[in-house]
Formats: sequence, structure tokens, C-alpha cells
Amino acid sequence: MSLPTFGAPTALAATPDFTGDPDLDPGLNPAPEETSDLEDLREELRSAVVSTIVLAVQGRPKYAVEYRLDFTGKQVDHWRRLSKNKHYVDGMDGIKFASLVLASNCTAIHRDGAPLIVGGEVQTFTSKAFQEVLGVDRAVEAVRALYGLDGHVAGAGTKVMSEAGYGDEAEVADPTL
Repeated sequence: MSLPTFGAPTALAATPDFTGDPDLDPGLNPAPEETSDLEDLREELRSAVVSTIVLAVQGRPKYAVEYRLDFTGKQVDHWRRLSKNKHYVDGMDGIKFASLVLASNCTAIHRDGAPLIVGGEVQTFTSKAFQEVLGVDRAVEAVRALYGLDGHVAGAGTKVMSEAGYGDEAEVADPTL
């Protein structure tokens, strides 16, 4: 049995033109440049670290509060000193500590997803107009008045501290990954 034969090609097929096609034109998709580990680190350090968090206020569905997370260990120590109270078993008023954390790091009170603005100023726990509405004259009292329950204050304070990295345990990393 013989194989079929085909005639000799009379002309070579023209080379297709891929110019401008992002999937096929090699000029549009150059090979990625190799980067060193230090260049990768430099690029990573340029990325912003999340510096705020917005927490819903339990029991007040229209309200949320935005907090900054870039506070220092020295500030935490200061809030702890201000919260010392010998009448507590562990020597510290945990609700006062949480209130100090929240009042000191609040950047905005939100209502219905937008910052609460009075007289052109974003309201925080330190805003006199906001405190007046709540019937208080100190930021830590404003925290307790807005949240309503000590448990809600404690929970929000714990969340802010946790999101800022305080209390986290370092994870063991696999160096082979």
C-alpha cells in the first residue's frame, strides 16, 4: 500500500501579522524582568500597611467608628498607667483602658457609611459638639455613651489592639516556601 502523495508546495504561506494583538505580539508582552530579593523587599516596603479600621457600633446599626492603628508601645504604656486602679483584682480598670484606646485613636464617627460632620469638622470622641450631644464632657465618657455597654467598649478596644498587632503571637514560617 502506498502513501498518498501531495504535490510540491507552489508558494510558502505568508507569515501572519500579530502586530497590536496583546496575546500574540511579543513586543506588547515582554518577558518579566528578573528582580533580586532586595529589590522585591524594596517594593514590598513601598506598599502601605493598613493603618485604619472601621468598626460597627453594636446596638447602633447606623453608626461605625474609624480608628487608626499606628499607635506606639509608649502610648499603650501611658494608657495602662492612666487605667491603674487598686480597686480591681488585676489592678487595672479594663473598661477605662479600652475607652482610652478608642478615644485616643478615633479618626471619625460614621453615620450611614459617611463621616459625621458638624460645622465642617469630622466628629470624633474628642469633638465638643459630639460630646455635648451625648451629654458628656470627656472623650472616654463619649466612648462609653456611644457604645452603651461596657462589654461593647471592651470588645471594640480588644479589636483595635488586635488589629494594630498588640497581643498577636508571631507565626512560625516555613523557610522553604
